[in-house]
Amino acid sequence: METINEKIDEDVEVRNSLLLNGMITGSAIIHDGAEIMLNGMIVKNVTIEEEAKAMINGMVNGDVQNNGGVLEIFGVVKGNIYKNGGSTTIHPKAVVNGNIIEIK
Repeated sequence: METINEKIDEDVEVRNSLLLNGMITGSAIIHDGAEIMLNGMIVKNVTIEEEAKAMINGMVNGDVQNNGGVLEIFGVVKGNIYKNGGSTTIHPKAVVNGNIIEIK
């Protein structure tokens, strides 16, 4: 698992396993077969593709869209959560400021 402990000033495409303790100032796409464990912050949006995994312990300032992957939220999502298949779990102590929207 790759670990990032710094600030990245661009969009990121995750294609393997990533532990993010730092910050992404853009958006992140988690591709098929990849996974992210977010302890830091993503300033814009997160998209989880089919067969991808995302565990959000930190903060996403934008929206999170699950397009058929596995999404677990323990931290904070300031935008909306779009559920478009897959599994989305929002744990009791998580904070979601936006709406939870089912697509389909």
